[in-house]
Amino acid sequence: MSGGKCRRDLKKYKTEEELIRFAFRTKTDLEIMDDGYKWRKYGKKKVKNNPNPRNYFKCSNGGCSVKKRVERDSEDPSYVITTYQGLHNHI
Repeated sequence: MSGGKCRRDLKKYKTEEELIRFAFRTKTDLEIMDDGYKWRKYGKKKVKNNPNPRNYFKCSNGGCSVKKRVERDSEDPSYVITTYQGLHNHI
């Protein structure tokens, strides 16, 4: 059954590009930093063991499936952790 679970997890992604994920940690007072793309916020969630919420964004360019997650570091709130999932299909 564990093999079925892996296949099910892979099916939720449409392309290999959506499996690509990278994150970085930046020291800043800003909640939202300009990265050159336009984003639409679609969610906010309380995170376990972190007093700061996690914010979810989607690229606002039509047909682009990149998602971004932004949250404060639980150990040092002066840092913001930004995680991107996918590759932009535009400039």
